[in-house]
This record gives sequence, C-alpha cells and structure tokens, in this order.
Amino acid sequence: MQKHVAMNRKNKKKLGGIKVTSQCLFLLLAIIGLIYVRLLVNLDIPDRDGSVESLPSLITTDAGSGKSMTYAKPRLEDYIQGWNITKNVNWLLDFSIVGFPKTGTSTLMLYLKNQTQSVFIFDDERCELGWNQHVPLLKDLHREYHPHLLMGIKCPRDLEVDYALNNYRSFFPETKFIVGIRSPIRWFESFYNFRVHNEFPMLPPQKLVGRCKKLNQGVCTNRANFSDHLSKIEDSRKVFLYEMSQLQNRESMDVFLRDLQEFLGLKTPLDGPMMHVKPGRKPMSKEHEQELMSNKINICEDQYAELRELLKQQASASAHWILDDFLSNPNVKVSSPDYFKSLLQDWHGDPCDVEKHNR
Repeated sequence: MQKHVAMNRKNKKKLGGIKVTSQCLFLLLAIIGLIYVRLLVNLDIPDRDGSVESLPSLITTDAGSGKSMTYAKPRLEDYIQGWNITKNVNWLLDFSIVGFPKTGTSTLMLYLKNQTQSVFIFDDERCELGWNQHVPLLKDLHREYHPHLLMGIKCPRDLEVDYALNNYRSFFPETKFIVGIRSPIRWFESFYNFRVHNEFPMLPPQKLVGRCKKLNQGVCTNRANFSDHLSKIEDSRKVFLYEMSQLQNRESMDVFLRDLQEFLGLKTPLDGPMMHVKPGRKPMSKEHEQELMSNKINICEDQYAELRELLKQQASASAHWILDDFLSNPNVKVSSPDYFKSLLQDWHGDPCDVEKHNR
C-alpha cells in the first residue's frame, strides 16, 4: 500500500514537471513570435523615391491592366485611422494639375491618361482636397496604386482654395504641381462662354468685376489675377508652368512633351499627339447650338472695352511678377523659356488690337 502511494506521488510529480515544461515552451515560442513580428514591422525598404517606407503587408495582383504582375502594396489601414492620417501618404500622389480652369487642363489630363505604361490619372476632376475630403481621395488613389506608375489627379481650382493648399502642405508636400495660365482677357471670354454653353444663367460680363459672388457662376475678374494664386505656392514645391498657347503650338510640342517628361521623372517618353479637348455638354441640335452661340460674347466688341482694360492691367501685373519673381525660383520649370517669356510679354497688350489689325 505504501509502495503504491509512493508511486502515485512520483507520477504526479513527473506529470507536474511535464506540465511546467510545456508551459515554459509555449511561453518561449510566444516570445519568439512577438520578436519576429516586431522585426518585420521595423524592417524598412526603400520606396520609389528612395526614402524609407515601412514594409508592405499586403500582396496584390494588378488586374486593372490585364497583366499577371504581382506587386507589393501597403495596407491603407496602416496609414489611415478613421479621418486621421497617421503616416506619410505622399507616395500615393506624384503630381497634380492644380490650375487654372480654361487653360487646357482637360486636354492635358486626358493626354496623360493615355500614357498607360507610365502614368495613372483619373479621367475626371478630383477636388476633394478643397472640401477636406482627403480620405475618400486617398482610398481611390490606393485602390489604383501601382508602383510602376506615376499617380496623378486634376483639380484646376486647387490653387484658389485655402483648404486644398493646406491639405497639400499637410499630406502631399512633395507632390509636383502642373499649372496652366492664359491671357486674362481670353481666359475671361472663354470661361464666360463655357458657362453659357453649359446653360448656366449668366449676368452681363460687366457685372462680373471683382470677387466672385453667388450669381457669378464662378466667373469673375479676380480669378484672372493668376499671380495672387501662384504666390501661395511654397518655394519648396516643384512646379511646371505653361502658357496655354504652348499646348496649341505643334512646332514646339515635341520639346514641350520632353520637358514635361523630364519634370515628372518619367523614363518612358511621352508619345502621341495631344488632341484638344472641349469639355461640356453637346448641343442637342443645330438650332440649340445656334441659340447657345447667340448668348456667347465676343470680348473684342467695344461694349467690353472697360472690362478689357481692367483685365489687361491685371494681366500686366501678373506677367511682371511671374517673369521677375516666380521664375527666379529654381523649382519652377517652364518649357522653351524664351517662347514662354514672349507669350507673357504679349499680356501687356490687348489681344483684340492684334485681332483688329489682322482683319
């Protein structure tokens, strides 16, 4: 009996030792696992710009282009918590066409969209940054992201909206800006007729002087003060500035595309013609088109002489500032500098005088 009890105690002691040993082994494995995970989290790899970015934790297949390529894409949850941006998201947006309306931004956007081997850009305007809706924009950019493509958006009013500029500074400080400008007189005429074409009720042009108001439909002379808006861009931002006439000059187009390619840092040349795009509604009939045309303006008519004089003064002031101050920043690039400067020198005059002289 005593021998049986002693054996039971010995067996219990042995089982207890095994239990303790297994618990220690499990704890040791758990510690090793935690150390391994921590090493993975802290492991750094270079991103596309050579800076340090945390190791992507999601492997995704690029089905959008039909290619069977597999590439690493960081999880969006690692960068966004609700409406808070917790880490650097600049890698999601390489460039943005930020200004100005009626300067060929749609033409440039659709041209770049066709460069599918090197560029991704949405085929419609993405102006969420001006409404503090940066998270929905980030989600769409993340969905389309591919490490071999430059990611871009277009919103031709971003330079005029403080919310947008603040969000660029906060979340996209290294995103490159593409900015189009145009003779303020021709800009006003084009923008006004664009609104008429899309059947906005418009006030007489003479009543659209000064700041934009509710009934202006976004058309006012203050928006043509391009230098006021350009001056808000921080000096460290890389900017590609063009005058709209450069998009219409076939002789200099090859140079323009080469300079734009160099600015964006593309290895693949920008190919194909740049077809001029006229956004907006299409008339339902010839009669409808004629009705719309009857409401459009010819800013060279004498009744608009005072309006032209005001716009010419603004144009001259902007031309001086752009040529003397803005272009002195080494981060601001233009294509064919001599040609660009000659176009801005023309802003000091009235384009209608040239038109009348050629008649």
